[in-house]
Amino acid sequence: MEQLRRAIIYAAAAIFAVALVRHFYGLGAPYFAMPETLQDHVALIRPKSRDAIVMTRRAALLIPRGRTVTVIGDPTVRYVAIGMMPYHAIVDEKAQYVITLGDSFDDSRYALQNEFPEGKIYVRR
Repeated sequence: MEQLRRAIIYAAAAIFAVALVRHFYGLGAPYFAMPETLQDHVALIRPKSRDAIVMTRRAALLIPRGRTVTVIGDPTVRYVAIGMMPYHAIVDEKAQYVITLGDSFDDSRYALQNEFPEGKIYVRR
């Protein structure tokens, strides 16, 4: 009876280990590195809020404190920017800087300052 119990435990552990490896393989690399955000290894589809977190973290380091910033995107992206950039003023229009996620910003009053895979930072001319 004890041998049967041990065999069931080992079989279950092996099945769970294979399922875990398959799950992490499906999510993609890096497997043993710290992800940039908590959302990197959660789902197969990369959520837009993940790009907003990464982009506003970068922008907070590049844009001087106290400047006005407009974030182009849905309200979620705006709320992420408000939380991630506490030393900047997030406004709706007439900002010194504009952050876009994935999209280009076509306004002659602004020049492209930085470009990243997640988005772009524009500065007022």
